[in-house]
Amino acid sequence: MRKIMFVLALTLAATTLPARARAQSWQREPGVAMGVDGGVAVVTTDSSKLLSTGVGVLARGGYEFRNGLTPELAVTFARWGAAASDTDASEWQLSVMPGLRWTILGGLIRPWIAAHLGYGRLGIKLQSAQMGTIDVGQDGFAVNSGAGLDVMFTPRFGVGAHLLYNKVVTASDASGRNQEGEEWVTLGAGLALSL
Repeated sequence: MRKIMFVLALTLAATTLPARARAQSWQREPGVAMGVDGGVAVVTTDSSKLLSTGVGVLARGGYEFRNGLTPELAVTFARWGAAASDTDASEWQLSVMPGLRWTILGGLIRPWIAAHLGYGRLGIKLQSAQMGTIDVGQDGFAVNSGAGLDVMFTPRFGVGAHLLYNKVVTASDASGRNQEGEEWVTLGAGLALSL
């Protein structure tokens, strides 16, 4: 009977002590938070009839406070090709945007939301035997917002999934309507790092 009690006591100690240590290790001091996300970029404007599904990448970095709020800088790149055309065509965008991310901290699973506003550039390249090569770029206002879920393997490293809405406006009328540019949704996965 003593042996059984001893084994039960050891088992209980072995399961509760690491759990307490793990719970304490998830708490971290404020510090630098970074991430890289990539995924499928689907255009949602009228040009979606001309463009195929593309690829979108976002890199971000900032300072994460104890409450999970992170002022950060995000850089995004996306590229699409022609869906069906006699002309070899492609479109790309590059945006640099400051913004905020808020993460629910303190555990293995960390949901987050984010919003960024800044500078964006759209580029279009057309190539055909009749026209030659036409390469046009336009600057504009960029916006990015979305949500995701990070799963942390350690307090400093994890992977996640995200859904992001992106838009670059290159022109609009005086009222802000009749906007020209591109908008797309990115669905993908990425890495989350905390230093």
